Amino acid sequence: TCSNLVVNYLMAAYGDAAIAGIGVAKRVNMASFAITQGITQGALPLIGYNYATGDRRRMRSSVLFMSACTFSFALICLTISLSCTEPLIRAFIDSDETVAYGTRFLRIICWAVLSASVGFIAVTVFQATGKKYRALLLSVLRKGGLDVPLMFILDAHFPAIGIAMATPIADYTAALVAIVFLVLFLRTTKRTPLKAAEPTSPEPPTDGDDAQKD
Repeated sequence: TCSNLVVNYLMAAYGDAAIAGIGVAKRVNMASFAITQGITQGALPLIGYNYATGDRRRMRSSVLFMSACTFSFALICLTISLSCTEPLIRAFIDSDETVAYGTRFLRIICWAVLSASVGFIAVTVFQATGKKYRALLLSVLRKGGLDVPLMFILDAHFPAIGIAMATPIADYTAALVAIVFLVLFLRTTKRTPLKAAEPTSPEPPTDGDDAQKD
């Protein structure tokens, strides 16, 4: 992706160990992202079905339950990443210099799993309800829209570390936007009445009914 290309381009100035360190850190952190995103994607059909059938109350309940599960797993993943940082990095590579870089980077970018889970929740809800442009906007903000400019800005002030810092800062900014979008959308669903049952057309009279009238 564009973000990864920029990461490698900027990190190249600090040597192969730094490039390998950020690569391993991102790979470890990707496991946390995959778990939280998998939970939200699993709930997408249920949210979409309840929205399509007009059961807004059940749709909101599904969103809240999905959010609780996603955020709980995100907290677990964050705790593991912070408490086992060096062993996680060393499981992929044994170079001391690379492990040192990877450990520093992972302790920074692992905080993004909380904000990313908020983004995944919002994107899933908007995908399930047909709000594709909001989902697209939130996705672009996270990857490419905010993190790429922040990498250049932060790297100038915090060499190497600033590149890693761009990920959580961009994700938390996008999460704030996602929360606003999601709250406003859920408020509109409270005011939207359930779909009324379609009236059934009267059955045409049979020959027996015509005979009785005569």
